[in-house]
Amino acid sequence: MSVLFLDFDGVLHPGPVILKRGRPTLVEPGHLFMWTPTLEALLVPYPEIRIVLSTSWCVHRGFTRARNELPPGLRNRVIGSTWHSQMMKSEFLAKPRFYQILEWMARSRPRPTRWLAIDDDDAGWSDTNRDVLVHTDEKTGLGSPAVVSELQEKLDLLRHPPP
Repeated sequence: MSVLFLDFDGVLHPGPVILKRGRPTLVEPGHLFMWTPTLEALLVPYPEIRIVLSTSWCVHRGFTRARNELPPGLRNRVIGSTWHSQMMKSEFLAKPRFYQILEWMARSRPRPTRWLAIDDDDAGWSDTNRDVLVHTDEKTGLGSPAVVSELQEKLDLLRHPPP
């Protein structure tokens, strides 16, 4: 199984996002999930890739609501979240995203054989693990041609790792 760990803010739309009257609202110009069509299109040739949500939306809005924000082509790939409701929010949110992912991997059965993360937060990522991170700029996310190109290359490597 191949897994893509997916953040929302700064990846699928410009970040950050604040709650205004209980509704997620962009701080930057644009609209929520404006770059989801790009991710959907990139994943079409890779039906085997599953998605694990690695976004604070799951903590603040709940897993089901977060998953349901995605269009069906992405939503149907989602197999879980790095967050679950039995965790302590403060402890979970204090950990760098990389450690949240590692903890999910340790709990996962079966464990993914290959994985990749796309996130605008690169705190905690060591140089030796950067090959599985597509680091986005929080303002341009998947709207950046360079990031899209890097993601495409790394998706190809998930399917065809070097010898």
